Amino acid sequence: MKTLQEIRDELKMIREYHFALFSAGNGAEILVPNDIARLMESYSRAVQDAPKPVRRAYRGLYERGCTQKALAVEWGVTEKYVQILNKRLLLYLQKVKT
Repeated sequence: MKTLQEIRDELKMIREYHFALFSAGNGAEILVPNDIARLMESYSRAVQDAPKPVRRAYRGLYERGCTQKALAVEWGVTEKYVQILNKRLLLYLQKVKT
């Protein structure tokens, strides 16, 4: 079973690569190492069956790279709620990625 810290570290890598891809803009080619591409695909598949709020949190925090505060403002909720969803995401991923 992966630890929560291992999952956090992998999600951080996913966030960084999505940010790099977004920042490069159109026309620029970003080479994503195969292991990172597999990791991103693995997490994307894992959250497909997650509850909708948890799935939305994953997409906002890790695929779009929003901070918890920015996502809370965008959704019109408290930052604490986004923190709770992020924790639920971590626990969900720990359960399904064993």
